[in-house]
Amino acid sequence: MASIAWLLFNIVRFFLIEKTGCNTLSTFLTSPLIAIEQIVIPFLWLIIFYYSGYYNQPFRKSRLEELLLTIKSILAGTLIIVVLLLIDDLNEQRETFYQLTVGLLLTHLIPIYFCRLLITNIFTRQLHTRAIGFRTLVIGTGQRALQTIRELDEMNYSLGFDIKGALSVDSQPSTIDGKYHLGDVTEIDAIVQNHKIEEIIVAVDDTTTDSLLNELYPLYRFNIPIHVVAGEYEILCGSVRMTTIYATPMVEITSSSLSHFQKNIKQTLDIILAALAIVLLSPLLLFIMLRIKLTSPGPIFYTQERVGLHRRRFNIIKFRSMHVDAEKRGPMLSSEHDTRVTPFGQFLRKYRLDELPQFWNVLRGDMALVGPRPEREYYIEQLLKRAPYYSLLHKVKPGITSWGMVKFGYARNIEEMLERLRYDILYVENSSLIVDFKILIYTIRTIFLGKGI
Repeated sequence: MASIAWLLFNIVRFFLIEKTGCNTLSTFLTSPLIAIEQIVIPFLWLIIFYYSGYYNQPFRKSRLEELLLTIKSILAGTLIIVVLLLIDDLNEQRETFYQLTVGLLLTHLIPIYFCRLLITNIFTRQLHTRAIGFRTLVIGTGQRALQTIRELDEMNYSLGFDIKGALSVDSQPSTIDGKYHLGDVTEIDAIVQNHKIEEIIVAVDDTTTDSLLNELYPLYRFNIPIHVVAGEYEILCGSVRMTTIYATPMVEITSSSLSHFQKNIKQTLDIILAALAIVLLSPLLLFIMLRIKLTSPGPIFYTQERVGLHRRRFNIIKFRSMHVDAEKRGPMLSSEHDTRVTPFGQFLRKYRLDELPQFWNVLRGDMALVGPRPEREYYIEQLLKRAPYYSLLHKVKPGITSWGMVKFGYARNIEEMLERLRYDILYVENSSLIVDFKILIYTIRTIFLGKGI
C-alpha cells in the first residue's frame, strides 16, 4: 500500500507541478529519479510505521487507536518527505506547495488506513468468533478463577483467550470443572510446554499483595503475557493504567510504562550509542585492558551470571577490579574499603570504568543503557523474602546505569539494596525517554566527579 500510495502521489505531483521536464505522465513516472523514489520511499514509510509501534501488537487492536496512530505516523512521514524531497518542487509557488503537501497526506492516509482497517477487521472477526485464539493457562482454581473462565468462555464475542486449563495454588479448594483442572502450579513448566501456552491469567482467591507477587515472580521466565484479574494489581500499583475487557477487567503486568514508540526508539538508541561508545572509547578500553594485565595476575574481564528481562539469565561483562579468588568463600557485596579490590580496581570502581564492557551486553540485547541493575539469583532470593515487589523489575531490561545507581549508588548489604530498590521501582513504573536522558546525564556527572564508590 505504501508503494501504491507513492505512485498515486506521483500522478498528482505530475499534474500539480508545471515544470516537470517531462511531456507525458509515463515519461515522468519512468524517469530515473522518480523510479528510484518509487523503490526507496515505501521502505522509508515502513521504517516510520515500525517506529510508530504499529507492528508491536498485531492483534487486539482498537480501531480508534489505530486510526489515530495512522494519522500521526502519516503526518510525521509527510513532514519528513516534504523536507527531504519536495522543497525542490516548489519553484516559489506557495499554493503548489500546499497542494503537494495535502496530496501527499491524502494519497497515503486513505489507502494505507483502508488496508489496515481491512486487516484489523478480519483478525478481530476471527478472534470474536473463536476461529483463532491464544492458548491460555489460568493460575488458580477457586471462585475467582471459575468466574473468570466462565465469563471468558460464555462471552458472545471472544477476546482471544483460548482457555486450556487451570492450575491449583498451594492447597486452596478447587471449584474448577475436572476438564479444566490440569494439576498443581508446581507442574507449570511441563504444562506450559505440552500445551504450548501463549498467555497466563492469574486469578487467585484471597491473596495478599506479597503472596500475589510471590506467585507472579516465577511466571516471568516464560516470556509470555501475564494478566492479573483487576483488584489485586490496583492495590499493588494504583498508578498503573488498566485495560477493561468487557466482563473481566484485567491488567497485563508484563508490559512496561513505555509506549510502543518509545520502546522502539529506546532499543535503537541503545544499539547506536553502545556501538559509538565502544568505537570512541576504544583507546581508553585498550589502556584499561593493558593496565589490568600488568598490575594484577588473572583475566582482564570478569563475567558473572545475572538475571534480566523476564528472568532470563545472562553473563554480565566487567573489567576485573578484584583479585581472582575474591569470592572463594561465596557471594559477597563490595564495600568502600574492600581488601579484595585491587589498587587499580579502586580507580576503576570510583569512576565506574569497570562497567564499560557492558556496552557489549547492550549490543547483544541482554541489557539497555538505562534500567534497573541486574542482580545475582543468590541476592534476588533474599530480596524477594523482604520485598516481593522486586519481581516487577523483570518487566524491563536491566541497564548499565539506573535511577537507583544515580540516587543511591552501590549497595554494600541487603538493607541498602532494598533502599535502592525503591528508586528502581519508581523508574519501572514511570519510565520514559526523558527520564532515561536525565539518568544518563546524571551518570556522566557521577563519573566525572568520581562518585562511583
